Amino acid sequence: MDRPAAGLLPEVPQELSNAVTYFNRRRSCRQSHLRLDGDRMKRLAYLANYFPSLTETFIYREVMELKRRNVAVTLYSLRKPGETEVSDEALKLRGETSYLLPVPTGELLASHAWFFGRTPLAYLGTLFKMLTGTHNNFRDRVRSLTHFGEGAVLARRMVREGITHIHAHYASQSTSVARVVHLLTGIPYSFTGHAHDIWHDRLLLPEKLREAAFVATCSTFAKEFIAREEKTCDEKIHVVYHGLDVRKFTPPVGEKARIRNRILSVGSLGPTKGFPDLIRACALLRQKLTDFECVIVGEGPMREELERLISDLGLSGTVRLVGSVPQEGLIGFYHEAWIFVLPCVIADDGRRDGLPNVLMEAMATGLPVITTRSTAQEELIEHGRHGLLVPPHAPEELATAICTLCRDDELRESLGTGGRRRIERDFDNRTTIEPLLRLFDRYVFGADRISAGVPHER
Repeated sequence: MDRPAAGLLPEVPQELSNAVTYFNRRRSCRQSHLRLDGDRMKRLAYLANYFPSLTETFIYREVMELKRRNVAVTLYSLRKPGETEVSDEALKLRGETSYLLPVPTGELLASHAWFFGRTPLAYLGTLFKMLTGTHNNFRDRVRSLTHFGEGAVLARRMVREGITHIHAHYASQSTSVARVVHLLTGIPYSFTGHAHDIWHDRLLLPEKLREAAFVATCSTFAKEFIAREEKTCDEKIHVVYHGLDVRKFTPPVGEKARIRNRILSVGSLGPTKGFPDLIRACALLRQKLTDFECVIVGEGPMREELERLISDLGLSGTVRLVGSVPQEGLIGFYHEAWIFVLPCVIADDGRRDGLPNVLMEAMATGLPVITTRSTAQEELIEHGRHGLLVPPHAPEELATAICTLCRDDELRESLGTGGRRRIERDFDNRTTIEPLLRLFDRYVFGADRISAGVPHER
């Protein structure tokens, strides 16, 4: 329809026009959990290194639950996964995410020139702070220089888009880029620390702890470890457990039978999962249990080493490496398995897991689990009630626990039921999101954030 010609409609008084504009803006803020601070809306940005990732489901599940609560989140990621590297449930998030790399050369130069021309002292001060501080070696300083280059580009984008707070996942590179944005623009940031980024790759970690508005991490074990890095920051470090959708991860329905003595393990084929110990335990298990198989789901740098170990121990027909499986296919593996085993260890270079999400997934599907007392597992599992705990690097004890659980139907059923109840009670993502929402209320949106009224469903 053609617009009416100018002058054919009565002129609206300016005061009324302003009032309507203000009302519409306020209504929009209520609907999206944005808050007006004067004329500026509070806008929360999430920043990750590689989002949404098959191996970091806990990040996109967190984002999905925030969106379900009507919290507006602007998504950024340094790198973009391919379509085949994303679960179906996260494909929509991939389409909503702004990706930084690769940065066009023109934008890179223009962004740095823009900040240097307008705030040269802040620009040079940011460069100085990124190159000094806590670095383990020269390579780390080169990484920080790279993050400075990337951060200036992202800072200009975020200024244009009105971002007022950044929450980064992983304390290393994505938080380094968030730090550059903060130093250049004053936009506050917070971050969630997970595993290798706090145990092993502690790039500028003390500086980030001092500057961040708050820090979240997924276990008390991790919180205590981080606090030792910067003792004055203990009060700003908060435990926010990962959660999952207990309506999606459920026990098998109806007559669907589990495959007797099928041992399942899920995880990236890296040094922290303890897969060599599991394979050696399977070799020992042949002396006690003849009819079993072990299926390991995941991909990673240790595949060739694990394949050689399987061959050397004569387990080629017993232990299978099936590669990566998307979330949509993974539940079927949980439903078919007899027990779940994840013998986590601390790697030689200090890397370790926090609280592995696959343990929660297995427990949610009613699968009895065996894991190790290596990091935060005891925050999830009480031995003999929710699962079995064995020492790390102990294939003999692991084999004994597997044999016991495979043969003892009553114990297996008890642990499966207890594990499911534990996840329902304490690790439902509708529950675990609450501490994070309170932190965002306090540090991002302010005390007057208007509730979206989304009920906590049970």
